[in-house]
Amino acid sequence: MAWLLLAVTVILEVVGTTLLKLSGGPTDRPLIFAAALVSYGICFWALSLTFKTIPFTIAYAVWAGAGMALIVLIGVLWFREPMSVLKLVFIGMIAVGTVGLKLVESK
Repeated sequence: MAWLLLAVTVILEVVGTTLLKLSGGPTDRPLIFAAALVSYGICFWALSLTFKTIPFTIAYAVWAGAGMALIVLIGVLWFREPMSVLKLVFIGMIAVGTVGLKLVESK
C-alpha cells in the first residue's frame, strides 16, 4: 500500500509542477498557481506518510527520480521541448536506479 501511495505522490508532484508551468507565476493565472500549491501540499503530506513504511532515503529517491523522468516526458510531449538521445539515456538511468532501489529495499 505504501508503494501505491508513493506513486500517487509522484503524480501529485508532476501535476503540481505542470500547473506551476501553466500558471506563468502567481500573478498571471492565480487560480492555476493556487491549484499547484494545493497539489504540492497534498503531495508532501502523502509523501510524509510513505516515510512510515518505506525508508525515507529510498522513498525520496524514487519520488524525485520518477517525478523528474515524468516531467521531462511532459516537457517534450506537451510543451514541445527538444528531446535528445542523451535525455533518453538519462531517463533510462533514472528508471534503472529506481528499480535498483526497490530491489535493495526488498532485501
